[in-house]
Amino acid sequence: MGRRNASVLPRTPADINGMLSIVFVGPTKLNDQSLKTMFQVRKKLVWAFLQWLCTHNRLYRHVRLDEDIMNQYPEDGPVPGVADRVIYNHESDVRAVFAEETAGFSEHPAEAFLGTASTDNMKVNGAILLESMGVADPESSKVSGRAFTAAALSNLMPAGPEKPSLVMSRGTDAVCEYDNPDLVPDMFPTLFPFGIGGFDDKSRPTALGFRRQIEYTLDLADKSFRYHRTYMFVMLNIWQRRLAHLHTHFTVRRAHFETLAKNLVSISPTTLRRVADHLKKEKSYSSLSNTDSSALNLLSKVNTVAARIPGSQAAKIHIRNEIRSYFGYFGVPQLYFTCNPIATHSPIFQVMCGDETVDLTQRYPILVSARERAIRLARDPVAASDFFQFCVRALFMHLFGWDFEAATSTSTGGILGHLEAF
Repeated sequence: MGRRNASVLPRTPADINGMLSIVFVGPTKLNDQSLKTMFQVRKKLVWAFLQWLCTHNRLYRHVRLDEDIMNQYPEDGPVPGVADRVIYNHESDVRAVFAEETAGFSEHPAEAFLGTASTDNMKVNGAILLESMGVADPESSKVSGRAFTAAALSNLMPAGPEKPSLVMSRGTDAVCEYDNPDLVPDMFPTLFPFGIGGFDDKSRPTALGFRRQIEYTLDLADKSFRYHRTYMFVMLNIWQRRLAHLHTHFTVRRAHFETLAKNLVSISPTTLRRVADHLKKEKSYSSLSNTDSSALNLLSKVNTVAARIPGSQAAKIHIRNEIRSYFGYFGVPQLYFTCNPIATHSPIFQVMCGDETVDLTQRYPILVSARERAIRLARDPVAASDFFQFCVRALFMHLFGWDFEAATSTSTGGILGHLEAF
């Protein structure tokens, strides 16, 4: 797996602050209590957890614990120096920024907290409303053109025992992203406390796909995975990178197909691998051998095409084209319908969040306050996604008469008759 992130733990406050950047928009400065709530460190608990990890987690047994570094942290307070990482924006209007960022068909859950512009009003039971957010790269904009071409070349090679060509930089060494059961448990010790249960584990009696395992962890009765603020976004990004890499391919004009196909097939896997490695390392074209240069010249007549990655612009265009093709085949629709389920007001969503006190047999079930419902929605975006999927499926099954298993309209149809396509 290569060298670990650190041979000594915990990291110093300076190391932690080097990875943090906070932008605060508001008329006043962020108060100390808010910083403590968001970046709280309880030294005794952290130290006890690190000791437990070194004893019970096989991935952390090599780590040396430094109590002098631990003593640089407060007993119960924010990370030292985190206040210096805050960038204040006093020029933007708070409500205008909020309205722009939360614009939609229905009110944002945080509307329940906007009594005043003070951050104190955003607190409920000592907590600050923080939506689970992350950064992904569905367009693969951080993947260079050479990397795409190298990935496409790699996919022309026959499968073999060699290591994959895509790795994630981690520390001073590159840690393999594929076939590495230790990768995810090493990144999330609080979710995999014993260092087992990782992804791409070939020792399992029954193979388990990467996406299937992500969905499984998010559907566990123990909601630690879905409540974690970074897990789902890191896993989504890894999955998107895999799609971008493994499903990148070449397209070519029909007039050149036969000639290029014969030439590409005649190139040995060793040459393809060497050219792909050359491209990934951004080396000069002039240093290529004659054989490698001839292989690379073939690329001037082909186009590199990436897969339709979920969430990317290509995926959206594909869906739009499908809808337009329906128009061409069935004609322009005469009726447009917009479905917008609102989770915060739904008793069903509260049950999905684990509230067993809600009685769905009642016409008007008793719910918790609007503030508490907003907290639930912000805390559990997986439940919100499940709720939306449930509503859409129920709508099409019971009102429009669509059979999802058979992918066709039911024999009885729905309120609009029989659906031709969905």
